[in-house]
Amino acid sequence: MPSVQVTGYVKSMEDYYSLVDNVIIPLRLGAGVKFKTIEAMIRGKNLVLTSVASEGVAASECFFCLSDEAVEISAAMVELALNLNPEKARAARENALQALIGRYELDSYKSGLNTVYGCADRSGLGSSPSAGV
Repeated sequence: MPSVQVTGYVKSMEDYYSLVDNVIIPLRLGAGVKFKTIEAMIRGKNLVLTSVASEGVAASECFFCLSDEAVEISAAMVELALNLNPEKARAARENALQALIGRYELDSYKSGLNTVYGCADRSGLGSSPSAGV
């Protein structure tokens, strides 16, 4: 059975991402977009997370398990550790990457700016109708 290592605070997650296939983000409190979730999605990791960890990020089909119930989270962790459902894991990773591309790639970002601010493309990302912005 694979082991779990609790490290506490780490300065950078970069070294850890290269060692794991699965990431658990059991947040219970928080607001806004969770960049730790996006970071794990970008790296193609299987995600088990709570609803708080998914806020502002993507739909549930992008995650191996999205639950606030400890029993469901535990079962998903075991399922991933034992590779019991590789097709579900692969589909979730692919959905996550497609969601990120659709939402955070430069063209999507520029389109969003244009929709919100009425910007026309001028300097790489977009421009504002006023010269001071």
